[in-house]
Amino acid sequence: MRKGFVGLLGCGVLFGMGSTLPAKAQVTASGGGYLFRRKLDKGATFTYAMTAVTKSSGLPKMPQGPDMSNVKITTTVTMKVKEVTNKSAKLEITTSDILMNGNKVQDGRKAEEEMGERGQRKAGAGTGQPGEEIEYPEKPIKVGDTIPIKLGALGEAKMRFVGFKPFKGKNAALWQMPLDSSMVKRPKNDKNPVPSIKGSINTLISMEDGWPLSTTVNTDTSMQIDKGSQKMTAKTTSTIIRQ
Repeated sequence: MRKGFVGLLGCGVLFGMGSTLPAKAQVTASGGGYLFRRKLDKGATFTYAMTAVTKSSGLPKMPQGPDMSNVKITTTVTMKVKEVTNKSAKLEITTSDILMNGNKVQDGRKAEEEMGERGQRKAGAGTGQPGEEIEYPEKPIKVGDTIPIKLGALGEAKMRFVGFKPFKGKNAALWQMPLDSSMVKRPKNDKNPVPSIKGSINTLISMEDGWPLSTTVNTDTSMQIDKGSQKMTAKTTSTIIRQ
């Protein structure tokens, strides 16, 4: 049960300006809404620093293994556009060593992937991060509209385009999505207690190039195995910031 709870915490680890649009923007006003596309230039490189901090209580003590009550996980992901053909790009994705509380828990790796200008995955492993799972619609979308987003173990949900917000001096489009317990997909015969999940994903998309600038995922998770057991709780804040 503890393993399952910790797995849910991993879901949090692994997402005003209005009228002025930058020149040669990839997010452009069109048809009463906004058309979202990613700029695909050969040689372009995007690097993201990823950090997830989890503070937990009530976890049963294990005879071996790391202390999971206060965990900080860090890594970086770099995406390089290797080739561009017919509005589709081949990406080389390099992930650095994953560190937990400063100790390496997984070696870095390289992978390749093909992505379309709307962010649609065509082949390859991918990174599975919230800010990289947005697939832009083919047609313009209005402020307040929603699109589907994939969340790995949490299945599929809806993300809302809520407007615009500056980020580090750059024009950005803001997407938001609430997280709750109803999003957890469970087999019909699963009799385990249902965890309580509350949280949100906030993603800022560059209006200049259409790639994510920042994703913040906040989650509060709690679960009680039975009435006589101690409640397990965890608060996780994950950030994915473009460097």
